[in-house]
Amino acid sequence: MKYLIILISIYLVCISCKKSEPKICLRPFSGISKKEVIEVKKSLEAYYHYPVTILKKQALPKSALYEPFNRYMADSLLIYLKLGKPHEFDKIIGLTDYDISTNKNNNPHYGIFGLAFIGGESCVVSSFRLNKLSTLFDMRLSKLAVHEIGHTLGLDHCASSEKCFMTSAKGKLKNIDQEELKLCDNCREIIGLKQ
Repeated sequence: MKYLIILISIYLVCISCKKSEPKICLRPFSGISKKEVIEVKKSLEAYYHYPVTILKKQALPKSALYEPFNRYMADSLLIYLKLGKPHEFDKIIGLTDYDISTNKNNNPHYGIFGLAFIGGESCVVSSFRLNKLSTLFDMRLSKLAVHEIGHTLGLDHCASSEKCFMTSAKGKLKNIDQEELKLCDNCREIIGLKQ
């Protein structure tokens, strides 16, 4: 009986230490197509195997708009998304078809594909720079979404493999196109993702 109690105690400790799967929600912003939203949801679920819930579409916050360039400040969008994330979710990804920017190389409004903070709760992806007329558009959007969620899960840009989708695109479509829709073994191990 004493051994049974010890075994049950060890089992309960192991269960409580088990890392739970993050709950992800997706916030579409006005203008993004339903097709793009579904594509991102499917890509995130297929790759990470975490369920993704689509939230109600919202307008982009006017407070994040930088009118001279007609770009939305991605850093402000991350805060907006985090503050508006329903409490039952761990991560939120925002999707927009408007141009977004961040501060880079002393340019406060440098246009980007997406943004996330490593280990953060929110990320944002823009389809604006992906060339919607290209046959590669859907794949580019999928790679960006899994890349930005990867940052929220704790991954930095990958230096181990040029094919890993966590490689920095450096603002170039050709770099996104050269990546594969897969993580290298090193990145998989960091977040504990099974094959």
